[in-house]
Amino acid sequence: KERSDERHEFFINICDAKHAALRQVLLQHGRDASDWIREFFIHSPDVVVSSPDYFVDLLRRWGQDPCDGGVPPGNYTEEGVIQ
Repeated sequence: KERSDERHEFFINICDAKHAALRQVLLQHGRDASDWIREFFIHSPDVVVSSPDYFVDLLRRWGQDPCDGGVPPGNYTEEGVIQ
């Protein structure tokens, strides 16, 4: 058995109904983190963001459920890059 096959046996589909409660917790954490970053962190004089509008747009997505019409988890590679 290859190492990558071993990892795949532990994968879950976060969009399955049985993971809805977990997904809501993760989304709330995403919203909270996004709010804090947008309201406080990026306004620090020690923080430089090269494309603030784009960065804020990405942060707002942290509270969107990818299972409700967003980018489904299956579109990410193992490195977390959108295919």
